[in-house]
Amino acid sequence: MQIDDIGAWIKTERLKAGLSQKRLGDLCGLSDTAKRWYETRKSSPTLDNIAKIAVALGYAPDVFLTQNTYNIVLFEIKERIRCLEENERKASESCLYAKAAACKAAREEFEKFYEGICEMAQEGRS
Repeated sequence: MQIDDIGAWIKTERLKAGLSQKRLGDLCGLSDTAKRWYETRKSSPTLDNIAKIAVALGYAPDVFLTQNTYNIVLFEIKERIRCLEENERKASESCLYAKAAACKAAREEFEKFYEGICEMAQEGRS
């Protein structure tokens, strides 16, 4: 599903479902302030919060994952991998082997996550 204005969509779907902002918040674990800000476009929800809101409104959690969203997520993951690689290198050079090992383990988890997102994007989930 392609939604250009997520705040308007949240409000429209919330009203269609007959939910108050408070009730929607209770269903998805978000504060009233957060939902008001989303609906009035003062703030943008995280992907995690989008999934929570979608599920509370009766949609699949990945309802908004368009190709553009995948690209943004992949970019963010690649940036975190790059930072972890840099921190791992610096820790090794400073003989901080436990820190280097922790960075390596985190980097490897992000790489697995990256591969999974790539696979989902190739399957055309949107």
